[in-house]
Amino acid sequence: MKGMKTMNKSFHLSDYQILIGNENIIERKINSIFNDDPEKSENQEKVRKQLDEFLKEMRVRFGTILKTDNVSFLLGAGASITIGGISLANIPKSLEKVLLKKSKEEQKGKAVPGWIVLFYKTVSILSQKEILFDTRYQLFQDTEENEISAICLNLESYLTQLHAWFAGMIGETIIIKQKDGMELTIVKDDLNDLLKKITDSLADLLNLPKSDLEEPLWNHRKFIKKILTRPLNLRRVNFFTLNYDTLIEQAGDAEGSILVDGFIGTLRRVFRPESYDIDFYFPAQTTEGRVHRFDRAIHLYKLHGSITWHRCESDWENPFGLYATFYNQESHSDDVGSVKLIV
Repeated sequence: MKGMKTMNKSFHLSDYQILIGNENIIERKINSIFNDDPEKSENQEKVRKQLDEFLKEMRVRFGTILKTDNVSFLLGAGASITIGGISLANIPKSLEKVLLKKSKEEQKGKAVPGWIVLFYKTVSILSQKEILFDTRYQLFQDTEENEISAICLNLESYLTQLHAWFAGMIGETIIIKQKDGMELTIVKDDLNDLLKKITDSLADLLNLPKSDLEEPLWNHRKFIKKILTRPLNLRRVNFFTLNYDTLIEQAGDAEGSILVDGFIGTLRRVFRPESYDIDFYFPAQTTEGRVHRFDRAIHLYKLHGSITWHRCESDWENPFGLYATFYNQESHSDDVGSVKLIV
């Protein structure tokens, strides 16, 4: 039945993308057929056939690339957005909505919390647009979220600036001079509260996949399964990800693979980067037999941290002062994900 629906559904070439730089090479290859009449069934059938041939060709090419000795992948937000992830290119509307809700719950007839006022003052300075708490709160009350424009400010850059201000505080306040000559006085407690509120809320939003999705890890599992078909004499594949979520870890677990992520330990997983030099082998069947390399291992590098990373006091057992939880993502007060943004 699903196949029948697919055949009857109007064909959209834009649903298929292979980007090199900013160019979609599928469009370059096929789009000329659509120029005359994209709704014409004859043209759609031609495009389907040519697309199938082109995708088969690309599968062969990618299969050849996967068999080279050194293979690494860089994953960004696009690897998570389709199953509930959020883009950090702007201040996510879902994050702002949560912050507004928390501020109203905290207010309860009192003055507006200083941290939410500071949020809108700082985003106003950095985006060079006046953005007011009352205006945004009322907008979220009266308007559907998908019709609201997000604040045009990269969240990671914004958090980096907040951490820089916090690190530069000697006393309880810091004064920020604006281009128009005006000054903003930031109170340390308000800034600390704002950082915690954003970190807590972001960790919740990035606890993926969302429960209402059907087979949410299907693409991640299929991708990892394909990677694990590489010949055993080749180097381990490296996954570099900018995302904080644990989708790769969950898909790896579902496929029965070992993810070397820089942390070692059973009850207490601490950061030891030398663990990337570890490899895995089956023991020989006889004293003179050869060992066999375990074929289901991948190296994972989380460049911006993770919602499962936390900081603690460093000691001789944990020289970097970092530990990781497995699937317990409830501890937010010491999450490292946002801290890594200032590195």
